[in-house]
Amino acid sequence: LAQAVSGSLKLAPFDSDAMLTLLPVFLLIGSGDARGALFGLLHSVNGSTGTTITTTPDVPQPPATECAFQGEPGIPFFWDTSCTENLLGCKADNTNVQCRYCGEPPFESIACPSGHDEEWMSALEDRLPREAAWIVVGGGAAGCAVAAALADAGEDVLVLERGKSDKEVIETQQAGTWPFVVNTEAAEHIQWDEGVWGTAAKVLGGGTSINGGYSFEEEPEWILKEFGPMVDLDVFQRSSEKLAEDLAHPVQPNEFGHAWREALCEAGHGCANTSEPQLRLKDGAWVPLDTFNMSKPGWPRRSSAVLLHERAHLPNLRTLTSALVHRVLFNGTRAVGVRVSLAPAQPWWPHHPVNVVATKGVIISAGAVYTPQILQMSGVGEAALLDRLGVKPVSHLPVGKNFIDRLVMNLAMKGKKDIPLSIGWVVALSKSLNMTIEVEAGGSINSEFAIASLALDTPAARHAYFRDFMKSVMRYPHNQQPSALAEDINNAMDMLVLQHEAHSRGYVEAQSLDPKVPPKVKANYYADKGKKDYHNQWRGIQELLKIAGTTAMEPWVGRKTEVLLPHATLPETLKCALLGESYRGTGAEDSPFSVIPCLPLEPATNEDWDAWFKAHHVSSYHYFGTAPYGSVLEGREFTVKGTTGLHVVDASIFPNPTRVNPQHMIMAMGHYLGSMLAYREAGAVAAAERHEAVGTPLVSPEVKHPMKA
Repeated sequence: LAQAVSGSLKLAPFDSDAMLTLLPVFLLIGSGDARGALFGLLHSVNGSTGTTITTTPDVPQPPATECAFQGEPGIPFFWDTSCTENLLGCKADNTNVQCRYCGEPPFESIACPSGHDEEWMSALEDRLPREAAWIVVGGGAAGCAVAAALADAGEDVLVLERGKSDKEVIETQQAGTWPFVVNTEAAEHIQWDEGVWGTAAKVLGGGTSINGGYSFEEEPEWILKEFGPMVDLDVFQRSSEKLAEDLAHPVQPNEFGHAWREALCEAGHGCANTSEPQLRLKDGAWVPLDTFNMSKPGWPRRSSAVLLHERAHLPNLRTLTSALVHRVLFNGTRAVGVRVSLAPAQPWWPHHPVNVVATKGVIISAGAVYTPQILQMSGVGEAALLDRLGVKPVSHLPVGKNFIDRLVMNLAMKGKKDIPLSIGWVVALSKSLNMTIEVEAGGSINSEFAIASLALDTPAARHAYFRDFMKSVMRYPHNQQPSALAEDINNAMDMLVLQHEAHSRGYVEAQSLDPKVPPKVKANYYADKGKKDYHNQWRGIQELLKIAGTTAMEPWVGRKTEVLLPHATLPETLKCALLGESYRGTGAEDSPFSVIPCLPLEPATNEDWDAWFKAHHVSSYHYFGTAPYGSVLEGREFTVKGTTGLHVVDASIFPNPTRVNPQHMIMAMGHYLGSMLAYREAGAVAAAERHEAVGTPLVSPEVKHPMKA
C-alpha cells in the first residue's frame, strides 16, 4: 500500500510491517461532505465575524443576497440553483440549500463564479491605501509589535501580511487546536536543501499564532553583546515589560508538571521556585510565562496579532491580509514604498500589483526566511545573486548568509500512563553546558509534527507526497481526529534540548522574482569542521536520558520489557519498535527507555552517532541571522546599510540564536524599533517647532516618550 501511494516509499526506520498491518483500521472511508460541513460550520461561527482588521475576504462577494449568515463567513460563497441537500458546500448558511461555499479548502473543487473581476478588483483596490507614513511588510511577531508602537504614538501605519487573519484560522486561537495549526494554511512547509522540512508562518501574528507560546527575555549583557552599545536598553526594557504584561501569563502546573520540576531538580539542573514565575532567563530552573492563558478554559492564545486587533479602531492603523509584497521601491538608495498584489487567497481575483508610497519609511518584518528574499528581489544582497536575478543593485550586502536553524535535540519518551496536554511548567538553562531543557507532552503534538516534518524517514526520503499519506495514517478521515496510531505515539513526553551555540551556518537565496516562489534554503547542518555541533547534540541526549532516569520520572516514562534472552539475539525491530512493546535482553547496553526515534544500538561508535544525527534531524522552527545586525543592519533603528528609510526587525536581525524560545525577544525588538522611530519623529517635530536642527539630541527632553504617554 505504501508503494502504491508513493512509488518506492521507504518506511524505515520504524517497523513497516507492523505499520502496514494496522493501515486498514486507519484508512477508513469517510464522507467528504461531512468534513466539508464541519469546516464550513467552524468558519461560519468564527470566520471573520467580529474581526475589525480589514481582510481580503471582506471585499464584496459574488452575488449572494439570498444567503442568511449571521455574520460574514471567512470562506467565499454564492447562490447556486443546482445545489441539493447532500452536495458538497451547499446549505452553507445552514438555512438555504442554494447557498454554497466555493474556492477555499475543503471547497477548492467548487469554482467561484467569474464575470465580475473588474468590479471586485476595483473594490479591492479601494481598500488598499496608496500612501502611508510607515509600511510594515509582514504582520508577524515583530511586525505587529512595531506597528502597535508606532500607532500608539500617532504615526500613520499600514501593515501588509501575506497570510490570512489569525481569526480566520480557528486552529490559531487556543491550545486545544495548537498542535494541528502547523498543518493548516497558517503555516507554509518549505523543504530545505538537505531534505529537512521547515515551516514559515503565513498568518497574522506569524510564529506567535502557531507555536507553543513560551515567552522569555534575554539578559541585558547578551543583548549588548549581540547588538552593541547603540541599543537603548531602557527603551527595550519598557517594550519588553509592556508586551509581557499585555500578552503573557505564568505557565500552570498539572501532575506531570510537578513531576518534571522534581526531575530537573534531581538531575542537577536547579530546583525552581514555583512561587516566582519570571520572564527573564536565568542559570538554573524557573517557571516561565506563555502566551497561552492556562488559567482560562481552553487556554486561549494571545499572539502578537492581538496588538493589532485591539487597536483596529485607530484611524492611523490599517492592516491588510493576503497582501503579497513583490519588492521595495527605491528612489536612489532611499526606500519610498512597496509593490504589492492582493489576495492570492481568492482564486477568482486578478493579481495586479500596485505601488504604495511610504512617506517616512519601510519596515521589513517577514521573518528569517522571507525577509532576505524580499531584500534580494529589491536589489539588496550579494552582487552575484542580484546579477543572476537580473535586479538593479541598491546595496551589496551579505543578505541571506548566516542562516541558522537552531540545533534542537528532541526525544519522545513513551508514557507509562496517560499524559495530559502539557507545556512544561518548569524550564532549565545551563550556561556551563550551553543548553536549555524543556518538555512538551500529550495532546496531538507527536502525530501533527510527524505530518509536518515527515521525520519518520531520513531527510532524503521526506518527499512532499508522503504528507498526505501521513495524514491518512495519523487522522481518521471522517472527522480528522487522531487515529489509534496517533494516540499511541501521542501518549509521550517530548524532552528537548535547545542548543545555545550554532557552529554551522547556511543561507537563504531568492530563486526568482516571483514572490510566490519560496526561496532556496540550505541549513548546512553539522558542517563545522571541529564537529562541535555533533558533540553538543550527543551531550544533550545524555542529559535527557539522565532526567528520564530520575525517581520523579519513574511513574511516567515507559521502559522496555526485560526478557531472559541474550540481548544480541533479539531482532532490532524488537529492541526498539514504533508501535507496541520494545524489549531488552540480558547484557544489554542500550537505553532502557521506550524512545522515538530509536537511539543507536550500543555499543555505538562516533560514526554511528554521526550517521544517526543526520538521519533523524528535524527543524527547530527557530530561524535566525539572515539580515543580521552588524553585517547588514546598523544603528539604533536597524537601518539597512547603504540605504535610508529601510529598516528590518524580525528573527533575521539576530546574529546568533537566542538561548531560549525567541518569540518574546522578536516581539520586544519590534516594539523597541517602533518606539525608537516614534521617538525620533516626536523629537523631529519638537525640534522643528523650536526651529532647531533635527537629530541633536536624538530626543528632546521636553518630548514625552510614547511608552509613557
